[in-house]
Amino acid sequence: LPQNDHAGWGCLSVSQPTFRVKSFAGTAEVEYHDLPQPGLRMGQTRSSCGNNHRSACEGLSETILTLHSETMEMTNPLLQEHPLPPFSSIQPEHVEPAIVQLIESNLQSIRRMLDENHAYTWNNLIDPMEDLDDRLNKTWSPVSHMNSVVNGEALREAYNACLPKLSQYSTELGQNHALYRAYQQIADSDEYASLNRGQKKIVGNALRDFKLSGVTLEADQKSRFREIAEQLSRLSSKFGENVLDATQGWTKLIENASGLAGLPDFALNLARQTAQSREMVGWLVTLEIPS
Repeated sequence: LPQNDHAGWGCLSVSQPTFRVKSFAGTAEVEYHDLPQPGLRMGQTRSSCGNNHRSACEGLSETILTLHSETMEMTNPLLQEHPLPPFSSIQPEHVEPAIVQLIESNLQSIRRMLDENHAYTWNNLIDPMEDLDDRLNKTWSPVSHMNSVVNGEALREAYNACLPKLSQYSTELGQNHALYRAYQQIADSDEYASLNRGQKKIVGNALRDFKLSGVTLEADQKSRFREIAEQLSRLSSKFGENVLDATQGWTKLIENASGLAGLPDFALNLARQTAQSREMVGWLVTLEIPS
């Protein structure tokens, strides 16, 4: 976008489609071009802002993010609704864009909820927060599972690229003092007495987790907490990778059946099939389940 107060064209490319933004005094105009994808219509949005060019463009990022999100959801299986995870459709290149989009969308939704409400309730805060958390979990869980069972270089790289982002997102929410106060307001409200046992447990756990995330720490201590959390995430992932590599890397070939005395037939058959699949003669024992 132009970084001055003069009228003019600015170009902003967000993959496909492309958005052109025109600014002029008191008005911001967004024109959507080249939108052949289903669900996106060519159109024009005008919003009256102040006389300043920068303020004239406020709010456009949300419009662009919404349209970009809709476009990605058409092609990325991790952003689509499925009754069960679409494992066969998930590719490594889908992982990071999906996680980045959901994190950005979640943060935007949380800011909006905090700004639009002053008297917080289960319905206007906690229930929507649970939905946001559930969608992110439904996207990340299949990726985490696949990283454990069909781990490859590309998937491992995509998985590791998301870990610091997820750690930062989790810590940012846990240290969000405005969000903490909103939950505390609900715990102190008259509504709290009418919540069922499960709802009260959710509120109590959230307040506990805020404190465990360092919401009451000083600024420098919060920063150090974030560093430790990200480091722990990286080390935990690396440890898991080392265990997986060691598990997959160890085998023992038994050439004499007497060395397998006492094993049930299904285990013997599996060991023989494993050896045959690797063009070996005998029985191959591994550390992988169900060996």
